[in-house]
Amino acid sequence: MAAEPEKSLRVSDAKGYLARVKEIFERDKDEVRYGKFLEIMKDFKEHRIDTTGVILRVSDLFKGQDDLISEFNRFLPKELQTAINKAKEQNAASASASASASSVP
Repeated sequence: MAAEPEKSLRVSDAKGYLARVKEIFERDKDEVRYGKFLEIMKDFKEHRIDTTGVILRVSDLFKGQDDLISEFNRFLPKELQTAINKAKEQNAASASASASASSVP
């Protein structure tokens, strides 16, 4: 049986998180990413992708937004929270490797 996300989370927590995501992307003039996030959530709700697919897509979409990834993590079952942390670490390693490769003459 899969573990449940934090028991204390409420619908208001999810709405607050959505508002925060929207606020951040509007501030950064990046409404496209907010729209993509909503598409991911819709795909999940309509069973077009599973939880692992959500994790992969959200962690890729939120590259560089560690606070959003950490907050998103709260909505996942405990055993999958590690998966999003690993995806975040892989994204950071990829970014670091790209930066290193581009600085080599």
